[in-house]
Amino acid sequence: LKHVPSEGEKRQFLAAIPRIDGQDITLTIDSSLQEMVYDAFEDSKSCTVAMNPYTGEVLALVNTPSYDDNDF
Repeated sequence: LKHVPSEGEKRQFLAAIPRIDGQDITLTIDSSLQEMVYDAFEDSKSCTVAMNPYTGEVLALVNTPSYDDNDF
């Protein structure tokens, strides 16, 4: 395989792995469930995961208390 960058010099690759496109992913987060969990544990120190036990889909993922990373 040869590669010609914008400078015009030819370069040879010693090894290359061709790209293989992956599969599409689907977001499974339920925003209303996410908000309900956050509101329930807003003042507690907690980490909550809600999953569909049959498919493994993550429906909600909440860590409380939240923080504003702009404070740093």
